[in-house]
Amino acid sequence: MMITAPLDLLPATVLTSSSKLVERIVLARRSFTSSISSSSNVLDDSSDELRIAVTNTFSTFFSLIPEDYDKEFFKAHLQALYRGLLIHLDDPNSTIQEAVYKVLESAGKIHPQYLCEHIENVKHKHRSSLYCDKLLTIFKQ
Repeated sequence: MMITAPLDLLPATVLTSSSKLVERIVLARRSFTSSISSSSNVLDDSSDELRIAVTNTFSTFFSLIPEDYDKEFFKAHLQALYRGLLIHLDDPNSTIQEAVYKVLESAGKIHPQYLCEHIENVKHKHRSSLYCDKLLTIFKQ
């Protein structure tokens, strides 16, 4: 049984501790989100080894996103990540293409509609639509 009480009946220390915890969680999410956004710049690096390592970071990031991730609140962030990754899905290096494809396979689960919209917008610009078509097949079910 869960006991609920009006906020004005809770001790001030409980409210202060709770608000500090919420503030820390929000700051941690923003910091993490900011770090991932900065990592996307590394995909432009000349070192393919480093670019592959960053795709592994992205895969880990997307696998750790909780079910209750606020997709609407982080909509702009998700869209920017999808756009950036889709650019590198057309990389001249097939190893990078494959690594980015794997990232987008897991990333697309967060908000398939956003990803499909972005794929449709850029697919015609890619050297080959192979990976775009594969992703659309997965996420347009």
